[in-house]
Amino acid sequence: MDLLILVLIALALSAYFSSMEIAYTTFDRIIIGGWKKAGRIGVRFADFMSSVPERYLFTTLVGNNLAMVGYSFVLVLWADQAGLPEFLTMVISPLIVLVFGEVIPKTLGMAFANPMVRFLSAPLYVLFWLFLPVRAILTPLERMIRRSADPATKNVHTYDVLFRREIDSVLSRAKREGTVTEKESEILERYLHSKDVRARDIMTPRPVLIALPANASMQEVIETVTDSRHGVIPVYDENIDNIVGFLYSRDLLFPRDSIREVMRPAAFVPESKILVEMLEQFKQQRIPAAIVVDEHGGTDGIVTLKDIFREMVGPLYEASEDIPSGNIKRLAAGKYLVSALADLSDIAEATGWRPPDGDYATLSGLLSDQLGHIGRPGEEIEINGIVIRVLGATPRRVESCLVKLPPDYDEENRSK
Repeated sequence: MDLLILVLIALALSAYFSSMEIAYTTFDRIIIGGWKKAGRIGVRFADFMSSVPERYLFTTLVGNNLAMVGYSFVLVLWADQAGLPEFLTMVISPLIVLVFGEVIPKTLGMAFANPMVRFLSAPLYVLFWLFLPVRAILTPLERMIRRSADPATKNVHTYDVLFRREIDSVLSRAKREGTVTEKESEILERYLHSKDVRARDIMTPRPVLIALPANASMQEVIETVTDSRHGVIPVYDENIDNIVGFLYSRDLLFPRDSIREVMRPAAFVPESKILVEMLEQFKQQRIPAAIVVDEHGGTDGIVTLKDIFREMVGPLYEASEDIPSGNIKRLAAGKYLVSALADLSDIAEATGWRPPDGDYATLSGLLSDQLGHIGRPGEEIEINGIVIRVLGATPRRVESCLVKLPPDYDEENRSK
């Protein structure tokens, strides 16, 4: 009977650690401030354990493992004493642990997270200090594992992961309660998760990068700026890996004899630079774009301030790109600015061009069918002399395109 009591105690301890682990990861951290002001019982222990997530994670992990070791050891002794078949013990024991040591405790921990954290943190606080020698042994091992981890993940700490989980939980609750709108929540989530985004994730890649040689004539410059409708265009000397400056489209308002007279110094960022650091660099240097370079210093692409803001807050309004769905704007003879969501029948009516038949109804669908992927800015296709160039796009969809008809295009096609 004494051994059975020890088995139940070990199982109860396992249930306690399991429930506290899930309670700490789901409770409302904001409420601790109110507990402090009200001088509530147990808040000191709860605040200490929750302020650094590693504290409760380490304590519940070590405690649960010790409880399980004790449970298994004593259960074997009790089963032998009671004369139970060994096979029966091996089958029933895991089921008991699963139900009474994991499922039920964690369900209760989620349902009663706030009161459990407030009233049951004191024992965890005491055990945290008792387990410190174990932590002193495990810490060097943890550091060694982090040093050998993948470079992209070795600096991601448990605190960062759990902080994001807590923020996600708070945002979800705020949306349910109507405190924030869906759009506000999306912006907050994008901003908080921007730490994971790097220059290589949002840049316009090298294969579709629009750039000009330093010896280009001003006529070429004007045509490129007009066709691409980009505000910033890189300028290179000899090859694309030797970027010597940036051309700002607004500088073309004043007459110049050569591109070197109007180009400005180029800025550079490594492909691994995170989004928030890029934003700070753009702010300090007062620049709208930077060339993304690889580990060998070669040109990998270009990232703009617009790319950064789009990643943080979602698609941005821009007069030259964000035109209403289905709208088609004539820029010049044979040139049209078209929404990617424009219906192909509307395009045919406005331009006289008859797009090829297919399993699509919009310009975006036609592009995806021809390219085999979501179009990127600068990519273009040609169909029977008609050139369609992607102007604005996000990783999820194309937003706007430039449709160019050949100079000798038969305008009578409009009436057919």
